[in-house]
Amino acid sequence: MDTSAKRLFSLGRLLLVLAVAGLVSSVALAQENALDFDGTDDGVIATNVSGLAITGDLTAAAWIHVNETGQVQDVVRFGGVGEDQATNVLYQLSVMDDGSLRFFWETGAGTDHWVQTGPGVVAAGACEYVAAVRDSGAGTVTFYVNGEVVGSPQSVGMPDGGTNAVLSVGFDSDVAHFFDGQIDELSLWDAALPQSSIQTMMRQRPDPVSAGLVLLYSMSQADGDVQDATGNGHTGVRQGPNGSNDTPQFVPSTCFRQAEPVPVLGPWGIATLAIGLLLLGTAVLRRIA
Repeated sequence: MDTSAKRLFSLGRLLLVLAVAGLVSSVALAQENALDFDGTDDGVIATNVSGLAITGDLTAAAWIHVNETGQVQDVVRFGGVGEDQATNVLYQLSVMDDGSLRFFWETGAGTDHWVQTGPGVVAAGACEYVAAVRDSGAGTVTFYVNGEVVGSPQSVGMPDGGTNAVLSVGFDSDVAHFFDGQIDELSLWDAALPQSSIQTMMRQRPDPVSAGLVLLYSMSQADGDVQDATGNGHTGVRQGPNGSNDTPQFVPSTCFRQAEPVPVLGPWGIATLAIGLLLLGTAVLRRIA
């Protein structure tokens, strides 16, 4: 290979390297799974509740797809069975029969408290990203649907007790309230997240090691127990053998697509790649000649 061909070859190879190094990220929406509940007897119970007895700042958020309204359906609940302080409900997010959202808790020996949105904020057959944020400093609960505040923050007190309680998803371990539809990307935080964080979580799964994140059920698996992506060990056991689908089933999510970066060439990268290939081709032709 003569000197000019060698130079062309070296320059072309350099341009190819620069083109590859200049890859930029685009975004693709990857298909994810959700957990489908039959509304009859399906549910999930966490085997480990360490760190979940949250009595202060709290955020509970999830994608939901309700098949039918007209009955009370629980998204997530931390509480026991009975009317004593040890079994108090510390937090419970439910879809009510009129399509409203309710946040419920107990104090003392099972004294009930709740706040609730207006009716119709959750519709049957629709994907809704729902969240309840309890701010202990402000003494309020704020509801969100699809990243937007529903109504105004409502004044609340803080729960107590709950030392003999369990975490249940898709049902109330005390009085049923079985969920009929899909629940996906359930996260619990011991922090009062701002609206901007709620909106971000609609599009992108939070980092499992995010500060304040105590549980993350992404539902992205295909079978087995529900895994807690945080590494905190709050594995969820699926149950409900008498329903139409045996236990809650992992199915393709109707609502959530995980945004994932995909490397692509930008306009300058494409031009650099083209020139590099042209120079390499010229060098090869010169060598042949």
